Amino acid sequence: MAYYGNKYLKEGAQGTNQTSHLEAAALDLAEQLAETWLRTATQYADDDRDQREAANQLDALERDDDGAQGTKAALRPALNGLARLRWFAPLGVGMAGKWGGPSPRVTRYLTDDEIRAYAQQQVLDAIGPDTRLVIGHSLGSVVAYEALHHIHHPTALLTLGSPLALRTVVYDRLRPTPPHVPPTLTRWDNLVDRDDLVAAHLDLAPCFPPPPDRPSPR
Repeated sequence: MAYYGNKYLKEGAQGTNQTSHLEAAALDLAEQLAETWLRTATQYADDDRDQREAANQLDALERDDDGAQGTKAALRPALNGLARLRWFAPLGVGMAGKWGGPSPRVTRYLTDDEIRAYAQQQVLDAIGPDTRLVIGHSLGSVVAYEALHHIHHPTALLTLGSPLALRTVVYDRLRPTPPHVPPTLTRWDNLVDRDDLVAAHLDLAPCFPPPPDRPSPR
């Protein structure tokens, strides 16, 4: 198993306040990601209360964009709104400023080249000539996908609960560009719980064409 969580820790920091370490650009991306998940929750959350709460939070955001006083006046409104959904409760979501959930980790990976390179190297170090299957979950699926563009022997990929197809916030920031199936991949399967709000998209195939002169491994 590849481990890169140590790169998310700031020396001397205490607690799980990851958002406090985000640069402005990264924090903006975290907000976009949270808003994307709110929109997903209005359609796919299996809890009616979560659907209604997500819709209410989006309404508040849109009202404030029109100049009204509302949730936007608070710090990190989309993150705070997402924290109100019961679906995210098992992730330990509190107020956005104390959130140790997935959005800051995804955001820092996509905006910090040092973390990105380090995480991919941990995956590459765990892949040898005898490796036949790489499994990536959530952010790990993003790291695995990008890392597999740098190997030269065949292997299969299994992604679980992957946010790879989230347009703008994740997909448009993938490397290489434009995104495509890693050249040495022999098969790619993607498993998603239909109620998984982080993954949002069940079918990755339309977003990832095969490399030139090769059929899709799906």
